[in-house]
Amino acid sequence: MSYEFNLFNYRTLSGGHSGGHSGGHGVAGLSLLDANVTTRACIVGPYYADPLREEVKIGEDITSNTTLLSPLGHSGGAQPDRRLSAWDTDQLVSLGLGEALERLVCSKETSEEVAIEVIASDGTKKPLVQLKPPQWTDDKQESQLKREFQLRLVMAYADLRGERTAEIASQIGWPLHAWTGLLGMRPRQHANTLLLLNIGQELVLHLVRRLKHFCAVPRPSQFSFQIQPMIDVPAHGSWPGGHASEAFMSAALLRAVITGAFIKEPSSSEKRRLSDASEQHLGEQLNRLAARIATNRVIAGLHFPIDTLAGRVAGTTLAEYLVARCQGQSIQQWRYFDSADYMTQDFHSNLSIQPRKEYNDNTAVDIRFEEPCEVLEHIWNEAIKEWQ
Repeated sequence: MSYEFNLFNYRTLSGGHSGGHSGGHGVAGLSLLDANVTTRACIVGPYYADPLREEVKIGEDITSNTTLLSPLGHSGGAQPDRRLSAWDTDQLVSLGLGEALERLVCSKETSEEVAIEVIASDGTKKPLVQLKPPQWTDDKQESQLKREFQLRLVMAYADLRGERTAEIASQIGWPLHAWTGLLGMRPRQHANTLLLLNIGQELVLHLVRRLKHFCAVPRPSQFSFQIQPMIDVPAHGSWPGGHASEAFMSAALLRAVITGAFIKEPSSSEKRRLSDASEQHLGEQLNRLAARIATNRVIAGLHFPIDTLAGRVAGTTLAEYLVARCQGQSIQQWRYFDSADYMTQDFHSNLSIQPRKEYNDNTAVDIRFEEPCEVLEHIWNEAIKEWQ
């Protein structure tokens, strides 16, 4: 669980200072623990057995004649929605992440290609996204020229460090504050939207780091002492960009949630109408923020622009997959990205990338999920309500 998300955990905040300080550190925390112990000793008295409870023999099932005092829905017979509304945030993130990951696998197709594959209902694996990393260590002159082009871009971006220092420092971790600021999200009003966003972030983090491990693409500073990154260089591969993947996942997922809460046809008065122009404007704002966050990592000297573009493809694809899992939809297209096609281009948010591909007869028509995931479907439906 990231520290940033805990700041926006409405269940923690609604508990007030008692929930925060009772788990504090140092002398103050120990004093409160001692106070709780001595207070209980003074007020608890002898154990009280409910006289209405039937006498139970050792080993007997007591589920039917036991009344739980807690309203949290811990009973195994409680309705799923009630239980899910009661669980702590970290529990829900773990459950949602587990559902999202249970059909995904990262693979190294060849020495020059990696993929995120999805397991279809019949057990077969189909590509969700296939990516080819840059061949930085290739001795071919063409590869060296492309690497030199990307290094020059990183050097040029360094000129922006002075004006971007505050942003870069605030975005070292996952910059949830940037997304809440853009959309005016608040912990109590948008708790499930934030929860879904956190699941998406954990999903991307898990899978993209696997891709980084497979490819082990060097960082810019490993090729030139002149890069001199302004913040610590993460001790893992550069490609695809992790912040870029998370940022574009966030943009695509938030757009799907918000537009899902509206209708485009004015046939019902129960919901507000979202025009095509408004949806386009929303998408532009979200993508601009994602591009800004991703580009700041290039400015800081941690990434090449090609890392950002690959992250955009991976993050967007994973957001689309997560939405499909929440809704129980089929997935009928997949993406392919070859870094070699973009090595002599700078990154910008409007750069056209290779379109999604249709599944052909050799790899199945589509990927169908028979039912939505229990946890993801619940969180998705509650998130939709927060924007209606």
